[in-house]
Amino acid sequence: MAEPITIAIQEGTKIPLEVITQTNYAQFTLSLVIGGFFVFYFLWKVIKFDTLTTKIGLFKFKLLTKRNVLLIRHNDIGLFGQMIRESEASKISEALQKFKGKPFDLILHTPGGSLFGALLISRILKRYRGKITSIIPYYAMSGGTMLTLSTDNIVLGEGASLGAVDPQIGGLFGYGSANAWDKVIKIKGKKAKDNSIMNSYLGK
Repeated sequence: MAEPITIAIQEGTKIPLEVITQTNYAQFTLSLVIGGFFVFYFLWKVIKFDTLTTKIGLFKFKLLTKRNVLLIRHNDIGLFGQMIRESEASKISEALQKFKGKPFDLILHTPGGSLFGALLISRILKRYRGKITSIIPYYAMSGGTMLTLSTDNIVLGEGASLGAVDPQIGGLFGYGSANAWDKVIKIKGKKAKDNSIMNSYLGK
C-alpha cells in the first residue's frame, strides 16, 4: 500500500493556486441518454407494457364475447409472491356492482393464497345474481380452485389444470394441510403443542 503524501506549508508562505474545472458536455449528454433509455425501458417493460397489453387483450376478448370480463391474475410464486389476499375482495365487489347482474367471464390465473381471502371472494361470487363463467388458461390452484367452483360454468384451456382445495394453516414454525393437524393431535396426544391444537381447531 502506498504511503500517504504529506505536504507541510509554513505560515506566511504564499503558493499560487489555480483550479480549473471543465464540463465534458459530450460525455454528460451520452450518459444522460443511456441512463434515460434504461429508466424508460424499465418503466415501459415492468409497469406500462404488461398493463397495457393486458388491457388491450381484455378489451378484444370483451368485444368477442359481448360480455364483461374480470381478471384475477397472480404471476409470481414464492415467499413474497402474488397470491389471493383479503384486500382483493373489495375491488372485486366494486367490479361486480358495475356489472349490474349481467353475465360475465372470470379469468383466473393463480396459485391460490389466503384461506380467508379465497373464502370471502367465493361468497361474493356466489351471491352475484348473474351467471359467471370461469376461464382458466393455465392453472388455478388451491384457493383459485375454490373460486372456480363458485361459478356457474368452467372453461379450461388446453393443458390447464385445477388443484385440490386443501387449505394450508400454520405459521413460521409449523405449516401444513388443515386435515393434517388432526392427525398430529392424534399422534402426539397430550404431548401436542398449543399451536398444533389451535391449528387443528382452525382447520375444522
